[in-house]
Amino acid sequence: MRRALILLATVLLIVGCGFDKKDLNDIRLLDDNERVSYSDEGRYDLSEYLFPKQDATYIYQRVKYRDNHGDKNYKEPLRVNNNERVEYKIVGNSVKEGSDINYTIKDVSIQKIELVNDFYDVREYRRFVDVNDTYYSYEHVDNATTLYQVGWVTCKVEEHVNQKEILDRNYSDVLTLMCKSESAEGVRGEFSEKKNFISRLYYAKDIGEIGAIGEECIVRKYDSVYKRCSKTVKQLREILE
Repeated sequence: MRRALILLATVLLIVGCGFDKKDLNDIRLLDDNERVSYSDEGRYDLSEYLFPKQDATYIYQRVKYRDNHGDKNYKEPLRVNNNERVEYKIVGNSVKEGSDINYTIKDVSIQKIELVNDFYDVREYRRFVDVNDTYYSYEHVDNATTLYQVGWVTCKVEEHVNQKEILDRNYSDVLTLMCKSESAEGVRGEFSEKKNFISRLYYAKDIGEIGAIGEECIVRKYDSVYKRCSKTVKQLREILE
């Protein structure tokens, strides 16, 4: 589960700082409509949105903000990176993103394999989707002992728009993908940590990711209570072919 928690933090953002979706003792954290149903039917083919059509290097601007004690009042940027480079290599039905992420486009799914901290995280996305379809979900419950780890994540297609502007450039045929998650871990009666994430990622057809906005909130309880939220804004600056 620790590996999963690390991966969730890379994508996402927040709607609150409590683990309130289901009771910690519920072994089913996801509802039926939050589980992935693979199908060859759907108006949109995610393989046409997630990646560019050919080999390319994308340059992103990434700005991270941090609030004051979990109040979501973001002011001056904590960190700014105007030159985040992501290289894409396309070979048939395989896509390599950077050095650690590989995608394989299958008949009804897209497999993502990412190397994180010496572990391979394998995810299977639904390929053909409509708006409101869940294309990825995950749940984990481990609470048999004093130490517990519980978490879930769901990702769905939130919206399709004809045009979206990113850094003064207009992109056409854009899908908005929304992911959200909650996790909790700790030692009962001693320590606990809760995280909430929510993100919106914007993909233009035949181009790939043009932007994303994500928030994360953390509440840690030990001798005292520590709260913190952060927001990251990612925008496509340039495409090098």
